[in-house]
Amino acid sequence: MDEQLEELAIEIFELKEKLKETKEENKKVHREYVLDQIKTSLKKFTAIAAVPTIGTAITTLAGWNPFKLNEEKQQVYTMTNIDKYGETSGEKNYKEFFEIKTNESKLNFYTKWQPTEDNKYEREKYTYVVSENDLETISELIETNTYITETKLNELFSNPKTVEKEQRVELTIEELACPSYVEASIMKKNNGEYIKSLETETSHKEKLLIKLLIEALALLAEISLLEEHTKFFDKIEKSEGRDIPEEKDLEEIRKKIKTKQLQFRKIKATQKGH
Repeated sequence: MDEQLEELAIEIFELKEKLKETKEENKKVHREYVLDQIKTSLKKFTAIAAVPTIGTAITTLAGWNPFKLNEEKQQVYTMTNIDKYGETSGEKNYKEFFEIKTNESKLNFYTKWQPTEDNKYEREKYTYVVSENDLETISELIETNTYITETKLNELFSNPKTVEKEQRVELTIEELACPSYVEASIMKKNNGEYIKSLETETSHKEKLLIKLLIEALALLAEISLLEEHTKFFDKIEKSEGRDIPEEKDLEEIRKKIKTKQLQFRKIKATQKGH
């Protein structure tokens, strides 16, 4: 092989090595880009998922599993019902500790039935919000057998009330003769009395909603702190918005290899012809 062919052979070899190295560099750059995007996504996911994960771990360790109905203590309440004759009866109710409670104690005042122009009967029903502290007052009001009026009730019970009208087409003689009267239902907490029972689906959903709301607030606080002190999510956004790195051109090297190979074959063919 003469000197010219030897130089071409060396150049072709060096170009092929350069092509191989460039391919590896391109693969490395692309691999680093993909890994960086994965790391960015993992950082973002970890930051967002940390709060609910920790929240679930804490509630589970505390004995409440968000993924199933749990057995727990329920507070015992007694509902005392007082009819218009002053007779009382009681029944027990059970409330979960985390159940959203409303005041179920109330007093209903019914006015005397009055005829209407369209041959019906009508009366008004006043509902007062009361408490177990009003039990004695209500009992005395009924037992004294005095004429009960709205004015009198407004003096005794200052809490909000609702008013609605009731209509009937027919009434019994006793109902027609019945004067205004009150009935009451008073719910009282039985301190120290509990039962164990499985929570209801509604109660479970309420507790789950409270858990999610707390976690959402904690997540907002976490995002705010991270952004304020480390610009964490700003960096995440920049990393996610990075363009795919441009690969080094391989085609130019391939063209040079082909050109050198063509020159090599031509020179070799010319030498054989001589």
